[in-house]
Amino acid sequence: MILDHQMSSALCVAFKDAQALAQRNRQESVEIEHVLLSVLAQEGNALNLFRGMSVDVNYLIRRLEREVEGLPKTFKDNQVSASNRLDQAAHFALDNALSNARQYAETTDFIAGIT
Repeated sequence: MILDHQMSSALCVAFKDAQALAQRNRQESVEIEHVLLSVLAQEGNALNLFRGMSVDVNYLIRRLEREVEGLPKTFKDNQVSASNRLDQAAHFALDNALSNARQYAETTDFIAGIT
């Protein structure tokens, strides 16, 4: 997983919020869907990006919530970790940022990594 100092503050908050969401739902790991829900809750650039692409954001949120509800659960009280899918998307985001001469990934880099 990429480190906090390799993410913008908004993306770092989204990852922490996603981890908290997965823990509240007693899920095995943090998934891309958790992060997307957290990103959309921030009301920032990512939300504007989706709206600019004519995405029905309310529908997207409802769909992501359904996907999160269906993710595997665990009965352990352990710390959840990032899934392989999420780790790959985060690394793509950082690679994208570095290729654009930035030392940290932004939310839009993360979105690009999952599309």
